Amino acid sequence: MHTAILALVAALSLSLAPATAWTQAKVDPLTIKFAHAGSATHPYSVGMSVLTPILEKNSGGAIKLQVFCCAQLGSERELAEGVRLGTIHMTSVAAEGALPSWVPELQAFGLPFIIRDRAHIYKVLDGQVGKELESKLNAQGFVVLGWWELGFRNMTTKDKPIRTPDDLKGLKMRVQEAKVWLGLMRALGAIPTPIPFGELYSALQQGVVDGQENPIVTVTSMKFYEVQKQIGLTEHTYTALPVLASKKWWDTLKPGQREVIAASVKESVPLQRKTVGGQVDEGIAFLKTQGVTINAVDKAKFMEATKDVPKLTADQVPLEFVQRIRDVK
Repeated sequence: MHTAILALVAALSLSLAPATAWTQAKVDPLTIKFAHAGSATHPYSVGMSVLTPILEKNSGGAIKLQVFCCAQLGSERELAEGVRLGTIHMTSVAAEGALPSWVPELQAFGLPFIIRDRAHIYKVLDGQVGKELESKLNAQGFVVLGWWELGFRNMTTKDKPIRTPDDLKGLKMRVQEAKVWLGLMRALGAIPTPIPFGELYSALQQGVVDGQENPIVTVTSMKFYEVQKQIGLTEHTYTALPVLASKKWWDTLKPGQREVIAASVKESVPLQRKTVGGQVDEGIAFLKTQGVTINAVDKAKFMEATKDVPKLTADQVPLEFVQRIRDVK
């Protein structure tokens, strides 16, 4: 009888093993310092609104997010550096913005017209290419827990319609601080001007730059439409938003905490993508009510003008790597 009881206890222990980590996390309160540079309605905040209840549910209320939005803790570069140092626990930043300082291959997402559509990019990010980039980021002090979406980027200007590359000639266009963006704008005849995302609205308002490029959801959430009345639907690149944890901080967590956080971010990814994707048509309709003119563009001319941009970054983003992204089916 005694032996049978011991056997039953052992069997129950084995059957409960997978849940042990989750149970352990529920008795260890944890507050995560999560910072981003977007507004309260930006796709970063969409991600936070999706992730918060999932994390609450999965941790039994033991793990909570302390959110710092709107660049309260610095620019995207400063947020990434803070995560590397461990002074910020988690962040999400544009993949091809500040991060290429540590992983140059991420500039691939700034290369024009290599992403066909959402189905294509999801297979890239969630497949082998994404895993390779995650490994490279990990080696630089980042733990990638998932890839949220910002979306396809378009050109905006204060008052000049954008329909062909010629329309950009001589315009000062804000870009992210990476070699690929400088090359892209120069190929289109524009003057690239790096400006931190958190300072972009005021730069547009004050005429420091004539225009910028960002997804529709960013134009609406950051209220750029107040100072930019023309949009050309170029859809020239796609921006992914890696959800990053500080490796220094991550390594101090208990296995159960790590398991809950990782599973929660993974669960949030398809929901964030679906929500942000659905906001594009809504955003265009809204922008029209705000006096913004939406222009179709001659995409073939944009593709022709920028076809050599990948060669400009070939020393940092091998052409073979770019081709592998194109070849993902």
